[in-house]
Amino acid sequence: MKNLFSSPASMSVVYTIEHVSTVPLRHWHAFVLAVTETFWQLPVRLRPGNTYLPSLNRAADLFPVADVMAFCGDTGGSVWPVNMTIERERNRNTLSIQELDFQHQPCDFFARIVMVLLHNLCPGSFRIHSSDEGRSWALPLRWIERHLGLPEQPTLTAPQPVLKTPVRGDAFDSLLLQLLCGGERVLSNDDWNAFTEAEFQLYELKRVAEKTDAL
Repeated sequence: MKNLFSSPASMSVVYTIEHVSTVPLRHWHAFVLAVTETFWQLPVRLRPGNTYLPSLNRAADLFPVADVMAFCGDTGGSVWPVNMTIERERNRNTLSIQELDFQHQPCDFFARIVMVLLHNLCPGSFRIHSSDEGRSWALPLRWIERHLGLPEQPTLTAPQPVLKTPVRGDAFDSLLLQLLCGGERVLSNDDWNAFTEAEFQLYELKRVAEKTDAL
């Protein structure tokens, strides 16, 4: 139970993306459409930026050139921004591995959704891993299931195993997901920090519930 009183702010979460093979065009197009829909459905505060803007105003700006998606976090000038770049084509002459630590910035949730979409809509083209394992994917997976229509992917999976033991009948999950829905929703930094803490603690409760059910 001691872990229930830990704080996510003190934990560094590193995501690793390995580009294994070129993404087929039809898979890439499905990915681009899903990312575009995600951009418009998330609150503005959770949208990423680029080299020139701390927060993008158009989903098209996520795709600066053909077959490339790129964005970075908004660090408020405190540290160097984290850049995430996804290319459709795999260059066989280079090792394509990214290690990303968004340091719990608001765009972290968008990035996690993008990685779950890569895993599902571009199957076999990327290997994705989080140092925080299933906790990184549980709510993004639920968000996609609730807010995106993906007819070609009826059964979504996470890049790593996720605990699905319900806590209070999934009421807490639903409340957190509601907070992160709608481009018109206004979120402050305090709101985001509260969400990060609640997401962390909810997954710890799921761990406790799963161990209890196993007894």
